[in-house]
Amino acid sequence: MDNSSAKYNSVPKQENKALTIGIASGISVLLVALIFIVMFVGDSGKYYLASGKTDKSIEKKDETTDAEKISDEERSLEFSSNIYEVETNKDVDMTKYLQCSGTELDNVTWSSDSDKMFVGSDGHVSLSEPGLECFLKASLKDNDKIMAECQLKTRTEAEDLVYQVEALNSSAHSEDEELEGGVVRLAYDNEGAEVIDLSVMNREPGERKDDYTWDKTLFYTLEDVDLSSNSDGKINSYYIEKKQFINKETGNDMEYEIYHNPDTEVINKIVSIEYMNKKLAINEFYYTDDGLVNFIFSYEDVNYTPSYATPNRDGERYRFSHDTMTTWRVVKDGKMYNYCYGSKEAEQLEKGYKGTVKKYSELNDEKRAEYDEKEKTMLNIAYNTFDKMVNAEGISRISGYVYDSSDIGIQDTEVMLSSTDFQCDLFRTVTDDLGYYEIRIPTRALVYSLLFDRTDRIEENICEIDAELDEINLVQETVYMSPEDSTEYECEIQFYDALNRDEDGYGMAMLDDVDVEIRRGVNNRNGDILMQFHADYSYETFNLTPGMYTIHTSKSGYLDCYSTLFVSGDTSNYLEVYATPALNEDEIRIVLTWDDDPNDLDSHLFTPSSSGLEEDYHICYYNMSDTYGNTSLDVDDTNGYGPETTTINHIQRGLYKFYVCDYTDCSEENEESTRMSESGATVRVYGSEGLMQTFNVPVKRSGVIWEVFEIRDGTLIPNQRYYDSIGDKTWWQSGKW
Repeated sequence: MDNSSAKYNSVPKQENKALTIGIASGISVLLVALIFIVMFVGDSGKYYLASGKTDKSIEKKDETTDAEKISDEERSLEFSSNIYEVETNKDVDMTKYLQCSGTELDNVTWSSDSDKMFVGSDGHVSLSEPGLECFLKASLKDNDKIMAECQLKTRTEAEDLVYQVEALNSSAHSEDEELEGGVVRLAYDNEGAEVIDLSVMNREPGERKDDYTWDKTLFYTLEDVDLSSNSDGKINSYYIEKKQFINKETGNDMEYEIYHNPDTEVINKIVSIEYMNKKLAINEFYYTDDGLVNFIFSYEDVNYTPSYATPNRDGERYRFSHDTMTTWRVVKDGKMYNYCYGSKEAEQLEKGYKGTVKKYSELNDEKRAEYDEKEKTMLNIAYNTFDKMVNAEGISRISGYVYDSSDIGIQDTEVMLSSTDFQCDLFRTVTDDLGYYEIRIPTRALVYSLLFDRTDRIEENICEIDAELDEINLVQETVYMSPEDSTEYECEIQFYDALNRDEDGYGMAMLDDVDVEIRRGVNNRNGDILMQFHADYSYETFNLTPGMYTIHTSKSGYLDCYSTLFVSGDTSNYLEVYATPALNEDEIRIVLTWDDDPNDLDSHLFTPSSSGLEEDYHICYYNMSDTYGNTSLDVDDTNGYGPETTTINHIQRGLYKFYVCDYTDCSEENEESTRMSESGATVRVYGSEGLMQTFNVPVKRSGVIWEVFEIRDGTLIPNQRYYDSIGDKTWWQSGKW
């Protein structure tokens, strides 16, 4: 007998039974416990009895199983076209044009063969230069051999200008279109180009900390806070770019001034001006070199006049640090309230504004909620503004009127805009029932011309329309069109000094020995000379056929002058030319002329020290020179025609702003008069090199204040704003007698 067998068999039957019962009981307990575990945690996915594996391993297996079920031969990527024409510097979502089979977009990686193309991980791309041709590749992350490739190209500068002008002025290019050679031209978002959405809340404020304080360095370096110091006022040396959009929420026009550091091109300040009924809503945003919001000044006004966030000005200020609002300051009717977060910020405020400070912890629930809402709202408005200014090209407008000899608008006149730089036609439109035309163009530094054509009229043109990045409203001189007529009519020009009075002290001194060149068209300074002569006396007569002419006059000791003469059988064909004496290098002269109605237009020049609007620094009819003799109003005309002549004898560092006021209607509180806009008012600005720029009053506009231009550290910047309200600004209408 086997010993092992004997040993096993020697166990008493009772003990075997007990052992069997014990094992069975143990197994039962284990089964119950496992069932309990499965019931308790099965839904949460920790363990499964059948496999004994974690659900993560099962999920992983399920994921790989789904992928394994689709072979590489069944997976593919394909672009809908081989070549796409896209906008320069515009974001394009290329996932719209990629067809994925057997895979998902999140398994796609993107790349390009050019560093001129920005490629995002989400399939958004942009090309940085015109005339580029680059390749874009989409491939699978888990198998880069499965891929698709297409070419992206941008138009040349000339091609793009034609395209953009057409797109801005019509519904053309509103949908993707297929061109020859299989090229797909992607649609132009006309509405998106014109609209800014400030209401989007895509940023959350940062985490508040007790020791955060506002860094005042940026503001106090940019603004000219200390008039005796040269270490501030840096904003006046910044170059300005201007853009305009439509507020998506309100539908109002929005104008923007974007201030770039001239050394780094970083944007440190943006001013937004929203045109509302009878007033302006203005926000001045300040950004650090890293593009973070530092300070916001929000206020309302009727005119945009030189100033900054001085402590006594009504409005709200928002101080930021690390994307948190450290102080919300409200100034109203001379009273100030400071609400701040953090003990350190409160300590700083108490030093200068004791008794006006309340900490966030001291506010009631309603005021805290208001503080929180202000913080998020203003933070998002500031960043939405910054992003739009950086990523969107601005839109400018070339506009004007076409009249007959009786100052009545000529409807349905064809107006053709052409590019002088690229020698090509851009867009054709027609005048409305008032003779008005308007053509939108991208805000670029280019030169244009306009051709006016109507079958029953003599063709006219405007030459050399200079567009710059700081000019968004290019208001043109009114074009007069005469019926077809080959008759020569007698014309007369009289020559005057724009600065010096005659011996009697009433009129302007007359000039003789003047050379004259006459060219066909408006602002034609370099075209073929039609007629030239020397005027021995202070006037000259000659004959011309109907049409518009550029009169170029020159005289020793005077700057060249360009004027426009309209000749017809129904007009006087008479022109007065005002020439300004030559200027030194640091001199600038401003000459305002107009017709006989209204009788009295006034020149107003705010000089660099006028941020506080001290009377000594506001040159006008009641303050005709400053203390130091740097600026003077040399001629004040009160009975029509002008000139009103203002001279800056020594151009200073800082900001000058020039306005024209319709004193006649201001003094009668007729703020919505259209007389100034119908006066033919013209402002010519001269420097030592001659005529710097000519400004024409906007036509058919109600209003009494015309903000014409500004000069920042010697650089002339057009403004062309027009206001129909004077508010409490008494300087526009102070009595003359």
